[in-house]
Amino acid sequence: MLACRLRQDSGSGTGCYIGVNESNAFFRVERTGVCKTAVALKVSPELEGGERLIFRVHAVTIIDTSVHIAPAGVVPVSYDSSRNQFTMETVPPVEEPHMAEFFLARAERALDEPLKRNVRDQSHH
Repeated sequence: MLACRLRQDSGSGTGCYIGVNESNAFFRVERTGVCKTAVALKVSPELEGGERLIFRVHAVTIIDTSVHIAPAGVVPVSYDSSRNQFTMETVPPVEEPHMAEFFLARAERALDEPLKRNVRDQSHH
C-alpha cells in the first residue's frame, strides 16, 4: 500500500493521511486533545448495475475507544473521454485533480460533527 501523511498541525493536533492500494483509497483525519478523534473514509470504485461508475464511501469515526460506522454512501462518477478525465457528480461537480481534497474535507467535516453534538448536548443541561 502506498501511504503518505499530508500534514500534521501540532498546534491543533490535527493530522491528515492518504493511503492507496490496488482497489481502494483511504483518507484519514485525526485530532488529539482532550479526546482522540479520527475519521477514516474508504473509497472504492464500483460499477453499479454493471454499467455506471460510482465511488462507494465507507466511513468510520473513532472517539477515544468508541467506534461508529456510518452506512456506506455513493458518489456517482462520470468520464469525459475527450478530456480523459473523471468527474464526481456532486454539487458542485468535483474534477479528478481535486478529488483527494474533497474526501479529506468531507472527513474533516465528519471529524467536527461529534464535537458540535457534544457542545449542543452540554448546552441543554
